[in-house]
Amino acid sequence: MGWHIERFERLAGKRKRSWATVGEVGSFSVTSLLITDDGTVWAGMTHGLVRITDDGCRFFTSKEDGLANDCVQALALDGEVLWVGTANGLSRFTISENQKGTSQ
Repeated sequence: MGWHIERFERLAGKRKRSWATVGEVGSFSVTSLLITDDGTVWAGMTHGLVRITDDGCRFFTSKEDGLANDCVQALALDGEVLWVGTANGLSRFTISENQKGTSQ
């Protein structure tokens, strides 16, 4: 069973609706949410991190993207740095202007 996140914005008196389908994620739980000034949604989950933009979504995991652990427990933004608190420690993502995350 898939799930999706919907985001509504008010633009000039009209509602803009955007959503992203994250796919077949089973019983994953969202543990934290962070929304940047440009409307990008970062969702920390029990099995990874998801970045949702108007162009779609991208899933980050420890195996593929260098998260300290797939169980994300907290998110914090400091300028262009996204701090991701996981069950095994802290991961640092640098966010470029096009919102692609790179872990360090």
